[in-house]
Amino acid sequence: MSGGHYEYKQDNLRYLAEDVRKDIYRALKPRPKKIHEDFWIIYDVNYDTRTGHWICRNSYFYDKFPTKEVAIQHLESGLWGYGPYVKSDRKLSGCCDYEESDEVYEDTGRSNPDVVYACVLHHFVHDSYPCKVLELTPESIAVMKECYRLLRTAKIYLENIDWMISDDTGEDTMLKVSKTEVEELDKELSELDWSKPEFEDEKDEDDYSGPLRRFRL
Repeated sequence: MSGGHYEYKQDNLRYLAEDVRKDIYRALKPRPKKIHEDFWIIYDVNYDTRTGHWICRNSYFYDKFPTKEVAIQHLESGLWGYGPYVKSDRKLSGCCDYEESDEVYEDTGRSNPDVVYACVLHHFVHDSYPCKVLELTPESIAVMKECYRLLRTAKIYLENIDWMISDDTGEDTMLKVSKTEVEELDKELSELDWSKPEFEDEKDEDDYSGPLRRFRL
């Protein structure tokens, strides 16, 4: 049957269902062991003496240092062709995502009456997973399962309605086939192991880079 009354947009419901199913699988996967990170970073900022405001030039990490002492040694000896830097009493209020424990080091090698060139020393301590992990409550996962069921059900109805309106089938066939396919879907879902991936090539994906787009009837 050709169909086409809805321009085959019902197929998008299946694609969406696959994406939801993939996320459910991700949420149910065993959690990998967290990695403990403890290091110091340096990023540069400017202080506008005219306005009294900080300007965060770069929020990304320039480098990681294992200890505060090592980071300070690099600041005092100069970084990226600038410096040396000396510790400042200036406060970071209003500058990016600063913390009270962050320390400011001013560049003594550059002189500008309107701008103070500086670096911020930040202590980064964090426990994180080695890959992207989807942590959800059982209640949220239950809603996602219902969403998956509704998407699959809507696809069945819409496809059969499409064939009916396109004169590929009649009303009786639409009603009968829709009822049968929904019953088959309910049986499939009652036996479904959500902890297993829908497609074989998903089970080794540690990093989630976006929805997979596949077509399956």
